[in-house]
Amino acid sequence: MPSSTDKQKTLGQRAMLFCLVLIIAVTLIFSFAWAKQNNLLTLTSSQPYTELYFTNPNNLPKSVAKDTWYFAPVTLTNHEGDRKTYKYTVTVFENGTQTKKNNGTVILSDSQSKALQLPYSVTTSGQKVLVVITLSNTNQRIQFYAQS
Repeated sequence: MPSSTDKQKTLGQRAMLFCLVLIIAVTLIFSFAWAKQNNLLTLTSSQPYTELYFTNPNNLPKSVAKDTWYFAPVTLTNHEGDRKTYKYTVTVFENGTQTKKNNGTVILSDSQSKALQLPYSVTTSGQKVLVVITLSNTNQRIQFYAQS
C-alpha cells in the first residue's frame, strides 16, 4: 500500500504536469492569435505586383535559324490593384550586339491576364543568342538562350 508521502509526490507531479501543459497551451493560443492579428498566417499578398513568365518554358526553342521569325509565348498578369499599361520590348543579343526586335503596349485591368506571342529573329549562324523580354515600367525581364 502506498504511503501518504508517495501519494503527495504523485499528486505534486500531476499538478506540475498540468501546470506545464496549461502554460504551453496558453502560449500557443496567444502566439496564433498574435500571428493572425499581424497577418502572418495568410498566403495572400497585399503588395501590388505583376507576373511576367514564359507560358510554356519547356517549348522554347533550343536552336533558331538565321532570318526566320519565331514567337516567344509569354503571359502577363496584372495584380497591381488597378488598371495598368505595360510597355514591353523584345531584344536579341547576338555576336556582341543587341537589337530591338519588337516593342509594344498592353493595357490590363486588375487581375486580368493576357497571353502574348512576341516575334523575334536572329541574323547570325553558329552563335549562342540571348532573347530578352523586358517590361520597362516594372523593371522586370525574362530571358532564354538559343543556338543559331
